[in-house]
Amino acid sequence: MLKIIPVFLVLSGLLGCGSEEAEVPSCEAAFGHFYGEGCAMFNSDGTMIPLGEYTLDCNAALRGVYQIGGSCQGAFEDFLRCTIMVVGDECGECNPELGIVAALCT
Repeated sequence: MLKIIPVFLVLSGLLGCGSEEAEVPSCEAAFGHFYGEGCAMFNSDGTMIPLGEYTLDCNAALRGVYQIGGSCQGAFEDFLRCTIMVVGDECGECNPELGIVAALCT
């Protein structure tokens, strides 16, 4: 089973996530940007996951996603595209994409 990425701290919105035309960013680029905007990823117990650890988890998940392929892969790529577009207080905007990944990839 694919280890699913922990939930975001929910804040407010960003439109246009999941664009099919945008290039898929790497985990390093997506989450370097995300953390650089003051956002973070959190474990289910509410503790913040350090950027380096989260990037490693993301890369491991991505390898699993490419093995599964299909809708799971597309959903994970949309999640990365959304994450790299987050600005400022929009940290929770990609939660719907993360939910789709959880539904399709487990």
